[in-house]
Amino acid sequence: MRKGILAMVCLLLLIVSSFSVMADEDVTVDEVMQAKTVYFGNTKVVGMDVVINYLDDLEVDVSSLEDIKEEFKDLLDEVSTFETRGATTEGVHQMMDKVRSFKEAAGELIAENGIDKTELVELMAAEIEAQNEEGGDLYDLLESWKELRKGFATARINNLIDRMSHHIERTGEKGHDTSVLEDLLSGVEEYASLIEEAVEDEDTDALKTYAEEVRALAGEFKDEMKNIISELPDEVQTKVKTRFALGRVGNILDRMDLVISELERIDYDVSTLEDLHTECSDLHAASSDAFESGDFDVVESNLQEIKDLIGSFREELVGDDMPPGVQAADAALEAVEEAVEEAVEELSE
Repeated sequence: MRKGILAMVCLLLLIVSSFSVMADEDVTVDEVMQAKTVYFGNTKVVGMDVVINYLDDLEVDVSSLEDIKEEFKDLLDEVSTFETRGATTEGVHQMMDKVRSFKEAAGELIAENGIDKTELVELMAAEIEAQNEEGGDLYDLLESWKELRKGFATARINNLIDRMSHHIERTGEKGHDTSVLEDLLSGVEEYASLIEEAVEDEDTDALKTYAEEVRALAGEFKDEMKNIISELPDEVQTKVKTRFALGRVGNILDRMDLVISELERIDYDVSTLEDLHTECSDLHAASSDAFESGDFDVVESNLQEIKDLIGSFREELVGDDMPPGVQAADAALEAVEEAVEEAVEELSE
């Protein structure tokens, strides 16, 4: 099985139970990934059609190309229904393998028939550009992906704001001074609109910068909350953190199971992933029992082992295989996501 560090599967490690409070209408990163996959998959179909039609007009036998295109479309249809980034990203990698097969087969036909591919490449680019325009076959898919990206970034930052506000309210009710927390929240709120504008303008550099600023503000908020929480008895702190960690692992196990189910549908070898999931599940069950009996040392040891197993699960998945420009946009959105998820995770401790 191909291996690679997959940044986009960070949900398997970073998604936390606190995000379950997000409203159903909030955009998830899985929806963004799916919309991107559908759009770029269809751009490949458009390109394949141009090549096939061009060669067919020259009376070249294109049956092998048509077969590859149909296999690609079947894979795209299946992957487009996936609900997790982990499975979708592996599906995309397999789709790109089909694209490479198509290019190799087309290249051989072009060489055998002494065809200048320069004109063909220009025709493909022009057709994709035309289909991206309003009224074209790709226009609605492209706009849907853009809107979901915008909604995703907005939902993430708003969720952080809601969580921070919740902590300020609870802390204030207990008689603590929340003035520092409120100032930090105001800073994050200012970046909410800036992030939305950067997504709208597709300004990846600005997105990364704003994400770092949000991460810094959230870090200060976390430190201030820790100072306040430190006044609680140690036993209470340990119990609260442990309960939260066990709940988070439960959520991660559910997503791992969904990834496995989806990958099975595209004939991916999931045996190693299943073994890792089983080990994690057994440790999680044992940890829950230990928590009930008050044996927090066992829980802590098990959670560390679970973390390592989840890391192994992630490494079994391959990296995204989209064009560099798309990966740059993803990296910017991911920076926002990681900053917010990291903050929410810390705030929930």
